[in-house]
Amino acid sequence: MKNIIKFAVGNPVTICMVVFALLLLGKVSYDQLSVDLLPDLNNPRLFIELKAGERPPEEIEKQFVKNMESMAIRQSDVTQVSSVIKAGTARITVEYTWTKDMDEAFLDLQKAMNPFAQNKEITELKITQHDANLSPVVLVGMSHQNITDMAELRKIAESYIRNELIRLEGVAEVTLSGEEETTLTVQTDPYKLDAFQLKIEDIASRIESNNQSISGGRVSELGLQYLVKSSSLFSTEADFENLIVGYKPVQPQEASGNSSSETAADVNKAPVFLKEVATVQFMNARPANIVRINGKRSIGLSIYKEVRFNTVKVVDEVTGRLAVIEDALPGYHF
Repeated sequence: MKNIIKFAVGNPVTICMVVFALLLLGKVSYDQLSVDLLPDLNNPRLFIELKAGERPPEEIEKQFVKNMESMAIRQSDVTQVSSVIKAGTARITVEYTWTKDMDEAFLDLQKAMNPFAQNKEITELKITQHDANLSPVVLVGMSHQNITDMAELRKIAESYIRNELIRLEGVAEVTLSGEEETTLTVQTDPYKLDAFQLKIEDIASRIESNNQSISGGRVSELGLQYLVKSSSLFSTEADFENLIVGYKPVQPQEASGNSSSETAADVNKAPVFLKEVATVQFMNARPANIVRINGKRSIGLSIYKEVRFNTVKVVDEVTGRLAVIEDALPGYHF
């Protein structure tokens, strides 16, 4: 110890250089230290999600959930099995000990659930493992002070804002929620359908057969090849309204002779347009979910980061870019 003190007192420059080197090493290590949302833990839970039509919860529990729970509790190192049942769906949670290999547990549980997956009354059966690091790191609500149409906000969010955010370093995906899609709505009049002797199936078949794009092959000329394509896709309400969905007989003019009168009755028919039996308009479809910020309808943006990337850095970059976008798009708020 005396020698160390003597060396330090006799060589102050060397000691200062060593201290400065340690401080520099600590600063570099601190800057490169990764800060994540949650520690990398192996969550010992598996989830069984099933869909079985529109059955009530009591029927789903009796027919499927009880048997699936009894099979799940027999697996090794299972500590608890619980379930939440709703109309048409059920979610079973299987909890294991912390020392359990979850890859092995996933395969064993999947084998145990195979007989239920082959049941035709179950429309969907899947086993998942929740990972907190796969959850979005930033949830953003986007709104406009004047625009209330969620379909218009969706176009801006998809074409511009999403592209701006997904180009940031560390951002893996940006998904939307609360958006609305513009769809064509055809509201038929049942009395007019009966008058023209038409059915809804006939109208649907006419729309499907006329609103399509057909490839006509290729044409070669002077060493050049041209693709022939017949496009009859409808884009406006008028295109659908002027679609012929049937024919109606027209009162024939008086003609000499019975044979000429019968021939005219067979030939004289007038087309029935879609606008005569239905109302056609573009409307926003019912959204799968609704996002509200302070009681106001908004578009939700869920931002996911790349695996093993610094969470704090991603959040800071996203926050800074949103401020730039808000300045570039007057009226939009995040």
